[in-house]
Amino acid sequence: MHKKHKEGFALLITIIVVGVLLTIGVSMLDITVKQLQLSATARDSELAFMAASAGIECTHATRLNMGLAGGNIDTTADFYCFETNEAVTAVTESVVGDSDPEIYQFSDEIDWTIDGQEVCTQYDLYLIDAATENTDIDYTFIGQGVDSKECLAGNICTIIFTRGYNNECTDLDNLRTVQRELTIDF
Repeated sequence: MHKKHKEGFALLITIIVVGVLLTIGVSMLDITVKQLQLSATARDSELAFMAASAGIECTHATRLNMGLAGGNIDTTADFYCFETNEAVTAVTESVVGDSDPEIYQFSDEIDWTIDGQEVCTQYDLYLIDAATENTDIDYTFIGQGVDSKECLAGNICTIIFTRGYNNECTDLDNLRTVQRELTIDF
């Protein structure tokens, strides 16, 4: 009779041990999957940041090639970066209420490759030409990372916005797209 109570005890212990090991294994798999997702997100974020940072450098270099000495802005300068050489196009605006200050905007987007991954960089370069003005110019930006810029009379002020993405410019509506934006103002 005592022997009948011990039958099946080994099976019960085996089922409990297998259950515990299975639970530990599934938990470790879940942790591993989450770590892979986090590392992929970190990589995508870093790619987007590098694209935005490179956009700042290239746009700043383009600005330096515009020959701003003496208040003359060469609006036909070439944008050379990411193995691309293209003419930048300026959109001239006038600020309401001022005599006729010129505000030049240069905008574009470029696809290029970082570590074998296609990324997109969008840039907006604004030049506020107050070099020949007697009054300060206060320009309001719409849809950018800064609300406004005050440019003191006698200066040419610059503000650059770049947005970097971890995908190609034609694939920015992808749900896994990461965007990083940088602004430089001087």
